Amino acid sequence: MDTAEYLSKIDTILSDTSKFKRITKDPTESLKRKINKLISTNNAASNSIKFNKLTGVYSMGYCYGNVKTHKPGNKLRPIISQIPTPTYNIAKKLCTLLTPYIPDTYSLQASSDFLDILKSNNAKGVVASLDVESHFTNVPVDRTINYIIDRIYHNEATLNLNIPEQVFRKLLECCTKESPFICPQGNKYCQIDGVAMGSPLGVLMANFFMGCVEEEVFKATKKPDIYCRYVDDIFIKAKTRAEVEQLRLHLQQTSELNFTIEDSVEGTIPFLDIIVKQQNESFNTSVYTKPTDTGHCLNGNSECPQRYKDATIGAYIRRALTHCSSWHQVHYEIERSTQVLINNGFSEKDIRRQTSKIIDNWYKNGNSNQHKENNNNKINLYYKATFSTAYKEEERIMKKIIKQNIKPTDPDKILNFIIYYNSKKTSLLKNSPQQHTETLQKSHVIYRFNCNRGDCETLPSSYIGMTSMKLSRRLSYHLSSGAPKNHLKQIHNVTLTREILENGTEILDTCNDVRRLPLLEALYIKELSPNLNIQANDLRVLPSVRRTAADNSEASDLRVVVGMRRTADDQSEAASTGLSQSGVRTNARIPTEPVY
Repeated sequence: MDTAEYLSKIDTILSDTSKFKRITKDPTESLKRKINKLISTNNAASNSIKFNKLTGVYSMGYCYGNVKTHKPGNKLRPIISQIPTPTYNIAKKLCTLLTPYIPDTYSLQASSDFLDILKSNNAKGVVASLDVESHFTNVPVDRTINYIIDRIYHNEATLNLNIPEQVFRKLLECCTKESPFICPQGNKYCQIDGVAMGSPLGVLMANFFMGCVEEEVFKATKKPDIYCRYVDDIFIKAKTRAEVEQLRLHLQQTSELNFTIEDSVEGTIPFLDIIVKQQNESFNTSVYTKPTDTGHCLNGNSECPQRYKDATIGAYIRRALTHCSSWHQVHYEIERSTQVLINNGFSEKDIRRQTSKIIDNWYKNGNSNQHKENNNNKINLYYKATFSTAYKEEERIMKKIIKQNIKPTDPDKILNFIIYYNSKKTSLLKNSPQQHTETLQKSHVIYRFNCNRGDCETLPSSYIGMTSMKLSRRLSYHLSSGAPKNHLKQIHNVTLTREILENGTEILDTCNDVRRLPLLEALYIKELSPNLNIQANDLRVLPSVRRTAADNSEASDLRVVVGMRRTADDQSEAASTGLSQSGVRTNARIPTEPVY
């Protein structure tokens, strides 16, 4: 798409003043303070549900558009990424808390649910699908929040959340109506209505609203023979076409959204990744691929564990077996999938091997309980690793460690060690306007202060520290106490000033994970041996790790380095990052990946 056309379409979307509000000032800091006040109120009132306070630097989100290639006119789907905003992690936690409360009577979780519905119903009648126009951007936020509050706090059938009602409401409003973003041309906006694709709450809010609307509609009108929904796509089987139209009007009036109908063609209609065809008394189903499908998948020549490639082949073969209602269609779909896999670099030998294995298991077990029972006997232990060319050797070592040191307490259980990867080489394209952050305004950094005065000019004295707050604020603590101040006073008889600190400080590294930040600092201290971190006076007042005489004699180099955590002015920051006096994270979950 031409740049001018792209920007024009983005501007047209954002010009809807009922959904978006143009702002002139970045409200990120004030939003962060507001959320922290709500978190403090909740943490004081709630016994079981706690939120971590926001620390560090945040920025506005960014808006971009994805082209709807399957629709004419190059329409854009607006995406508002909220990852850098102060509401992102709060929204993720709210999403986890709200998920059990979603009305899901008519909601599908996967294609398998839809196939089960078709198998349990006859095919007589009229089939059609309904689609909600621009579902996400048209979800009424205030009404949806009211639905959520009523269901959680004013419904006898559900348990109340241990969060004050007003706090919960205001947190939802902050995450949906007050999160700012920048458009590709640099203008600032807030979305005041509708939910954003790109927000952790987007899908949840859309599903919650539609679930509540469906409950209202089917209290007032009769449900058709089949009614099921996947987010904004609805499948209907009714007695007549007029019944379908009547239901569309009811949904439209109740929700105040626009619904479009797609009628079947000679009793055939696509829904999700399935072609549904009415045939005598039952439904005939097969795999559906959109006309815009390019046939791309994981490349068979890529460097990755063989099980990843086998899983790709298996996904195609299992879909053919589950989605196709006749062996003739299964055979056709396997042939089509085989050609797709060959086009993507897979060898015919691997495809035949995996296909035979899956079909043999299908004949042997089918949908019996034997396969499920086998899974129930397994204890899955997951390990997240970073992919490298030496992955085979690393896997061998990890499996050996697990085998020698871990056994299930129940002898009837089998330990299933699963290694999965993320790759640092993966590149993500972001349509994000460049937002330059000054060095002193950065957070979650490892920094070094160098003294070049007097004798330190030939052999600089240095201090390494870490901070999850803004570096400028962290340096303010050094002005009142700490190794840099003591060094300048005792060695050079100079009072530490802001200018000296800023001119002598550099950033060594960044790490957004506050759990890893102290360990990264320890590794830098071990590698660079900054002399100001190992002064005797500092070791006696360490706030995060107070080492005993036994520790001094028995600790390894790394343990000693971890103990060199800076000076007494770290107490306030240690509290803000969740580190106790012993250096152990309090109220923290075990990391889901290895920490080195």
